[in-house]
Amino acid sequence: RVSAASLAAALRRFDLLARWGDSAFAAILEGLESSHLTCLANRLSELVAWSRVGDTAGEFGITLSVGGCQATCGDTVDSLMRRAEANLRQAKTAGRGLVCIS
Repeated sequence: RVSAASLAAALRRFDLLARWGDSAFAAILEGLESSHLTCLANRLSELVAWSRVGDTAGEFGITLSVGGCQATCGDTVDSLMRRAEANLRQAKTAGRGLVCIS
């Protein structure tokens, strides 16, 4: 919930953010150039990193790795998700809290 709140607060009111699986989110962000998408993804990762979560064992931080892509002519939902998921795998392989956008 902390991650979702942090992410939603940083997006524009017309952006779409949804849970994707157990520990991931998907976002549709219309009208962003690649450089702006990368900046936003880095900002989202930083916002989540500042979030603290607590339970009976104590307080701990969380990280956000981001994989994203821009839609091109002829893309389908499947092709977009494949590219975004491949970029997410690349970001996670490179380390925690990293961004990979194509």
